[in-house]
Amino acid sequence: MMMLPLFVLAEIAGFYSPRSPPARPGAGADASRPDVLGENNHPAFSAEALGCPLLALFDEIVRDLEGDSLSALIDMVKDLFVMAFQTRWCRGGKAEKLLFYKFIVHLYERFPNVVLDLMHLIPKYGYWKDLLSLLLECPTRSYGEMHAKGWSLFADQLGSDLLDLETALEESRTPKISLCEVCPVGGGKT
Repeated sequence: MMMLPLFVLAEIAGFYSPRSPPARPGAGADASRPDVLGENNHPAFSAEALGCPLLALFDEIVRDLEGDSLSALIDMVKDLFVMAFQTRWCRGGKAEKLLFYKFIVHLYERFPNVVLDLMHLIPKYGYWKDLLSLLLECPTRSYGEMHAKGWSLFADQLGSDLLDLETALEESRTPKISLCEVCPVGGGKT
């Protein structure tokens, strides 16, 4: 399992940028001044003043940390993936294609193994052409593993479609073929 520094997770979640300190709502010019006294009577920022739940959680990470607090951090990262697929889900989500592709590319850059493990869900939350469009958005050189996984999913589905076609012909029924709308045909059309 890949471990990331907390500030990286905060940046991924959009709560923190190393180029600018977190802004405190309504703090104006005093955003860089602590607003409470912490342990040992030292100046500190309250969780609200940090303006970032992830940084507040980091402050709470100590030896006797409760399991619920640690679960909150893990849930934030999992929620990014749920949000990505909810963004694309064409039968109950936002049905946003291009935004989903961008979301997946950014998640792949930070969590490549997780994205590779979830790629089989792309046709379920959208359609098969989403997988093809995603691969076309990503240069093969930088996203080789994603391309390999995507084309492998296509090959597996083509095999399943062929098997279903053969079975349907034997049973005199209409086959359920998933890829016939997205497979390239003559003339370079998809």
